[in-house]
Amino acid sequence: QRLADAVPNAAWPQNLRGMIALRTSDIAGARAAYARAAQIEPRDTTALVNLARVAFAEGNKPEAEQHLQRLLVVAPDDPIALGGLAQLAAERHDSATALSYIARIKDPATRYSAEGSVQASGGHFDAAADAYSKAYEAAPNAELAVRAYNTASRAGRPKPEAALEKWVTGH
Repeated sequence: QRLADAVPNAAWPQNLRGMIALRTSDIAGARAAYARAAQIEPRDTTALVNLARVAFAEGNKPEAEQHLQRLLVVAPDDPIALGGLAQLAAERHDSATALSYIARIKDPATRYSAEGSVQASGGHFDAAADAYSKAYEAAPNAELAVRAYNTASRAGRPKPEAALEKWVTGH
């Protein structure tokens, strides 16, 4: 509170208050602090992301989507906004819209991993296996190796364990 009083025209003390409130499960307090931060600085990306997180925590997906759309106006390439909007579209079984958001993510590993998730959630395991394989090649890690294996196995591909074997050999 002392920081917020000392710097009343800055969003960051309010974002900090919101983060502390969220960590203590004070959703209403987090919402109020993040809303104040967004009021002080309407283009503050941290406040907009966190308002979307609060809305998700409350189960208010339409409101979360509104905050993520506002975030895209401020930061058109923001991977959190693009990923969140893709997730919401995938939950509505609108994979075309989800994939259009994902295509805008600049980081290849993040883009392919998100694509794999959307494809797998739609039951398109062959496409998901391709996407996870590309994600693994862009940024090899155990989680992507497991996802590549799971989707390749569900797609009925021969030798689905290839990414896992590569990971184990290198680590």
